[in-house]
Amino acid sequence: MAGRGVRGRAPGPRGPEHRVYPNYGRISTIAPAGDGRTVYLGTDDGRVWVTRDLGASWQLLLSGQPG
Repeated sequence: MAGRGVRGRAPGPRGPEHRVYPNYGRISTIAPAGDGRTVYLGTDDGRVWVTRDLGASWQLLLSGQPG
């Protein structure tokens, strides 16, 4: 997967009742950790997300990073 873009939408709440992250970036980087459960995602809007439960839930780790 190295050097290839990943298509999809960033994690986060969906629907009009969730306005915390109204603009979702496209996934541009994905990096699985060695534990088999943790995955990091970078999006083109400068956010970095992490899941530690194989994608059942996501947490915003960083924002405002260079795209």
